[in-house]
Amino acid sequence: DYCDVPFCGDECDKADPDSCGCRNSKQQDYRGTTSTTATGKECVRWEDTPHYTPENYPYDSLQENFCRNPGGVYYEAWCIDMEGYHQLCNIPYCGETSTSKVCQE
Repeated sequence: DYCDVPFCGDECDKADPDSCGCRNSKQQDYRGTTSTTATGKECVRWEDTPHYTPENYPYDSLQENFCRNPGGVYYEAWCIDMEGYHQLCNIPYCGETSTSKVCQE
């Protein structure tokens, strides 16, 4: 299960869309070329999916089979695997280290 935990500061101050995605945009800004899921499965081409096509999402850069988050439907970049399942990709968040910084009051 996941919850909405606030993060300190601007986690996107080191934005680099070719290698990472911003947390505050649910990685919709990611424009890299990763085309495998977090479990190592190959992604299908977006144009071969029934709904998530470049025509339906013209501003989300649905090129080839690269991981994206069209419409911000998930909390991070994903793709559809060859079996037709939506799978998250292992795209890092920009400006964050491996340990999350949770805001303290």
